Amino acid sequence: MADRYIDFSYLNAYQDRKTQTEKELQRYGLIECLKHNTPMNKVLSSPALKAHLQTVQGQTTQYTGLKESVITTTSVESFTIPQHLSVSEQKTLTSVSIFSGFRWYPGQFVNNTIEEGTYLDNKFDEVFAAMAAAKETQIASALSTYKTQVLDGEAQINHGDGAFAFSTVLDTLTCDLAAQKDALFANLKTIMRINKKAGNYNLAVNEGGFNLAINEILKYGQQNSENRQFVLNQLPMYFETLGIAPSTFQFVAYLLRDGAIGSVQNYPFDFRNGTVVDSKVWGIMPTPAPYIGERLNVFQNTEATDASSLGDRTGELRMTSYKEMGFLDKFFLVTNYNSDLTTRVNDIVKVTGATT
Repeated sequence: MADRYIDFSYLNAYQDRKTQTEKELQRYGLIECLKHNTPMNKVLSSPALKAHLQTVQGQTTQYTGLKESVITTTSVESFTIPQHLSVSEQKTLTSVSIFSGFRWYPGQFVNNTIEEGTYLDNKFDEVFAAMAAAKETQIASALSTYKTQVLDGEAQINHGDGAFAFSTVLDTLTCDLAAQKDALFANLKTIMRINKKAGNYNLAVNEGGFNLAINEILKYGQQNSENRQFVLNQLPMYFETLGIAPSTFQFVAYLLRDGAIGSVQNYPFDFRNGTVVDSKVWGIMPTPAPYIGERLNVFQNTEATDASSLGDRTGELRMTSYKEMGFLDKFFLVTNYNSDLTTRVNDIVKVTGATT
């Protein structure tokens, strides 16, 4: 893809110089989780499909999935060979758009105690953080939509005490309080192997959601009456985020087999081709946006206007220029192919921790 990069000196300066403001920083664990999983997503392993998703114009596109065949075997030798023909289907992918931006008037900073660069630093920070939070909402929604609706095998890991229970009403695997203090993480991977979903797993969880479990494990060591250090060896990679609310639970998490969800950035025609119309310019950021970690589509506009409504009493802003930037984070969220979520176990599982 031939990218048309905007000379984004404002952003480069922002990244070199962080201004102290009252805005609190936070972790965006769902975005980190998405970036971890993307390279291993099976659907996106096709270079042609990935390139198509980057440049396709419009909200939706399709890819072809191949359903798993039911294969029969027999102990009778014969020239009668079963056909075992495969069936394919079209799956639709819908892009997500997150848009924001801001305007500023260079003339307003001539007599202002706040420098233009300082003002822009703060505004970039606010806008990109808000867009990151919106992206986390979209990721959480996708995980909820594609969480498995069927899961078997709890009896094999419950040790007879009902530590784990899967609800087909809530499509959620719940772990009781006692199990959270014992072998929670080892048992999660075990139940997925029982459901023919072996592999490496990672978790996205609300901030502090696993503190109870991990602190309980760390209380014990080789010299104590109990040694639970083996559980730490089973601990999968996990990402904490404020983008998931614990609600009434000890924790709410999504268990994902590596690659269960991925993303591809989309760059519409005018942005990737660098369209210029008078004072309006379309382009792509040359560097990833903070918090979001992706190069965004950028629209820049420089015009003149009467800005005296800003409170200028001398008339200096009556005939002035303004600048504005619009940022478009457009992307596809792609989960691994599953022909029927109602009957086939998916590699995304919603897990909650009970408070009793």
